[in-house]
Amino acid sequence: MHSRFQDLTGDGRPEPVLAVNCDLADGTRLREVQVYDGGSPPDSPRLIQALLGDDPGPQGTGLAPATVTLSGDELTVQSWSWPPDDPQGNPNLLVTDGFRWQDGNFVPEWRDVEDVS
Repeated sequence: MHSRFQDLTGDGRPEPVLAVNCDLADGTRLREVQVYDGGSPPDSPRLIQALLGDDPGPQGTGLAPATVTLSGDELTVQSWSWPPDDPQGNPNLLVTDGFRWQDGNFVPEWRDVEDVS
C-alpha cells in the first residue's frame, strides 16, 4: 500500500490517498486508489471516491496502482497493466492517469500508456 496526503478538495484539510494493491483472503484482488475525507475521524474515515478499481486498462486485464503523485488539486496515478495471455500477470505497460477535483468528484483528465517490455 502506498499513501500520500494533500488538500485536493480545497477544504483546507489534507485528504489521505491510498494506492491499494492486495490479494484478499477470499481470493479476490483489490486494486484501486482510495481517497478519504481529511475531516472525518481517524477511527472511521469516510471514503470520498475509489479510482481505477473497475477500469479494465488498455489490455482488458485491469490495472495495479503502484504510485500516487499529488499536486494542488491534481492526482496522478501510475499503474501496471499486463497482457491477457500471460498467466503470471507480468506487466508490460506502465499506465499513467491524471485526475482533477471538479464539482465534488475526481474526474479523469488524461492517460498515457508506455510499453516497458
